[in-house]
Amino acid sequence: PAVRLALISVAPVLLFGCISLAKGSYFLPNTLLLGPYPAHALAPAIIALVAAAVLLIRYRGSPQPQKSLPRLSLSLLILLAIPFGARNLGDLSHFQRDCIRLYDQQYAIAGFVHLYYYKSAVGLNEPGAVSWFSEGRKLDFTGIASHDVTKSKKEHFWSPIYADSLSKKDGIRTAIVSGPWFRSEQLPHWDKVASWQIPDGGKTFTFYAINKYDTARLRKSLHEYQRLLPAGVEVRYY
Repeated sequence: PAVRLALISVAPVLLFGCISLAKGSYFLPNTLLLGPYPAHALAPAIIALVAAAVLLIRYRGSPQPQKSLPRLSLSLLILLAIPFGARNLGDLSHFQRDCIRLYDQQYAIAGFVHLYYYKSAVGLNEPGAVSWFSEGRKLDFTGIASHDVTKSKKEHFWSPIYADSLSKKDGIRTAIVSGPWFRSEQLPHWDKVASWQIPDGGKTFTFYAINKYDTARLRKSLHEYQRLLPAGVEVRYY
């Protein structure tokens, strides 16, 4: 029964991995492959696994294993919950500030894409809200939602030439990149049209036209949308 339960438990993970491999991606989700993981979650996870292994070894040598089983199960559950608790407590400590910050940073970008690139392909490194408010294809420069980007980062062949070819292959019309995700030498020589500096220490979002003939359209759209931006956003045109 324990073996059957274990197989049933891991079945969704195995199914995901098989479908992912069939689609040309990796067995594990991209988020697990890219990392890095915060130290306040990683360190307790390692400690919990070591402690669990020690408990299992001691349980095997117990003279009365049946009496020890409830205590062992409870101990293992507590140990395995520690990493998740540490991660959640770390995130919840600045949850309110992060919600406001993400709204200020992503909602304006999502509104712009919704109005002018609703069904067009765009490249960006913060695809969350944009993906929700539009239907066009997204090239995720973080790699979380784009296998080609993940592969290039894992195998260390990301370059401006590759970024440009990947964007043109996917039909990307514009790229919206928030700093400091990329250094200037990591991006192709796209037409830099404008940037938005989010107030209160927020990020700077830079808009690029992938093709020369899209520059005028992107600039016109940004000028039209500027009146809808929240107060305090600093706009620059190039």
